[in-house]
Amino acid sequence: MLTMQVFFKAPVKGVYYFQFTVCGHHTGLMGVYVYKNNQKIMFNVEWKEDQLYKYFTNSVILELMAGDEIHLALPATHVLYDDGSNQSTFSGALLFPL
Repeated sequence: MLTMQVFFKAPVKGVYYFQFTVCGHHTGLMGVYVYKNNQKIMFNVEWKEDQLYKYFTNSVILELMAGDEIHLALPATHVLYDDGSNQSTFSGALLFPL
């Protein structure tokens, strides 16, 4: 089972840039799926050996239609960490409209 949340809904047709950074704080798998609407477009995973903080960052450039949604999903057997200091982040920008 995946935990999924809509992070972005395209207001206009265009080319968009998205970047995320995720943090892990416990031993085990840390990972995230990136979805465009209901289509999985990217999976990133890291194995953590220790209890120290570990980060990974990735980005993607996508052509979106108005109304397309971008989701990040956490696989059920993976863990991430976040707190009030925003250890894990998601951001994006419209590069140009089409």
